[in-house]
Amino acid sequence: MEIDRLNEVAKDWPAVENNIKVLESELIEIQKKLTAVQEEEKIARSQQENKDLIQKFARVQEKKKVFDEAKEKLESVKKLTSEELEKIREAHNKLDRLKARMDAGKLAIKFEAKKGMEISVRKDLEAPSSQTIAENESVQFEAGGRLRLEHTDWNIEVTSGDSNVEEVIAEYDSAVQENAALLQKYDVPSLKEAITANGIYQEHLNAVNSAKSNLKGELGEDTYEGLEQKIKQLGPEVATRDIATIVEERSSFQNSSRNHTEKLKEHKQKIAGYVSAHESKESLMEKLVEKMAENKEVDKKIKKLAPLPEGIDDPDEFLQEYQKTKVNLKSKTETRNQLRESRAGMEKPDISSEELQVLLKEAEDKFQAVLRKGKAIERVMQVTSQLSEDMDSDTFGDLRKDMEEYVSLMTSNRYNRIEMDDCLPEGFVRDDGELLTYDLLSAGTKDVLSLALRVSMAEHFLGDGGFMIMDDPLVDMDPERQKNAAELLKQVAEKKQILVFTCHPSHGKLLEGSRQEV
Repeated sequence: MEIDRLNEVAKDWPAVENNIKVLESELIEIQKKLTAVQEEEKIARSQQENKDLIQKFARVQEKKKVFDEAKEKLESVKKLTSEELEKIREAHNKLDRLKARMDAGKLAIKFEAKKGMEISVRKDLEAPSSQTIAENESVQFEAGGRLRLEHTDWNIEVTSGDSNVEEVIAEYDSAVQENAALLQKYDVPSLKEAITANGIYQEHLNAVNSAKSNLKGELGEDTYEGLEQKIKQLGPEVATRDIATIVEERSSFQNSSRNHTEKLKEHKQKIAGYVSAHESKESLMEKLVEKMAENKEVDKKIKKLAPLPEGIDDPDEFLQEYQKTKVNLKSKTETRNQLRESRAGMEKPDISSEELQVLLKEAEDKFQAVLRKGKAIERVMQVTSQLSEDMDSDTFGDLRKDMEEYVSLMTSNRYNRIEMDDCLPEGFVRDDGELLTYDLLSAGTKDVLSLALRVSMAEHFLGDGGFMIMDDPLVDMDPERQKNAAELLKQVAEKKQILVFTCHPSHGKLLEGSRQEV
């Protein structure tokens, strides 16, 4: 065993050293490529930021154009603010209040003309109006607080009992002048026109404020001039690959670098262990030579030994049998002595010697049955050990071949090479030789790999017998892979029974076979 172990180390040591050199060389190339792709990513992101800045400036220009147009339209209409409109409205309302106050009274005059005449009539705050009255004509005039009739020969004025009528009239005249002055100041003929002008002005003002708010929102922390200066300072556009492609390539190089670094660490630790145990390869070879010499001496001694007892095929079996017999002898000797001591203190038993012979025979039969069972177990162990040695020669070669065939079928030939780590698949090997480890695979692809592993193991270890039970093996696969996986399961089902549990009726249709609903 020691010779085998030293031989294994002697073969592995230079191979590991060579692997270290290869990995270090590959790692240098990977680092160069990683540095290059990182620089490309930096340039690509810078170009993307420039594009974003240009697009933002285009949007800002569009919003500034809307803002400038809104300002031009605002400047082209009459400016009448809400405060100015309110002044005109207050003056107009004051006139209405004074007029209503005059209209609150009630005056009536009946006028009879003895001869025809023309008179001037002024009611309350209204302007004077001319009226012709025929001879002997009777006319009735009505007003609120004041009624004035004027003729070239006479004047008649009638007022209500309110002593403030004259003040109201004076205030009204003043209000009329104030209202006229405001209309003239703001260049509008009436309150109605003022309201219209203010509405148009407010509409354009709101448009300006809205455009200004939109422009400010688009600019954010920037100013138009500052943003324009940034655009002018941009360098020429550089063509780069798509950022997603660059990031994917960078991640691939990073994974490769990490994998190489971890493998280098493992190999160097193994070499350090060899150095710690054997100092050098030369010292290892010296140990190996010494052990081989010792082995020859042991072989010579073994050949001089007496032959093994009949029925014993190998020394290990002889030693085991010897140890068991020795332990068994010691136990039975102790038991016999204890029985003798017990018998000395006991009365003569009531059972006869013939009956004791029967009991002894039964005990011996039981002992022989146990002994046969033990020997059968020992033979099973020997067969199991031999099978294990036979399987270790190339146990997983056929397993990987079957898995690669099944994976290729389920992925429509996208993946057809698998990297194994002893008995378990480590991941897929792409066409460019890059390993996609299990943790980088999608959920559907992981299910494809797991299904291929289960089917391969079943065929490898069960042969043509046995059966398989699966719970929703297609649930995380896309439709195409579900169809391919169903075809694989139908092929396997031709050789051994497969029970599939699923809550998806569509999976049952794909798998066909005998369906039982529960």
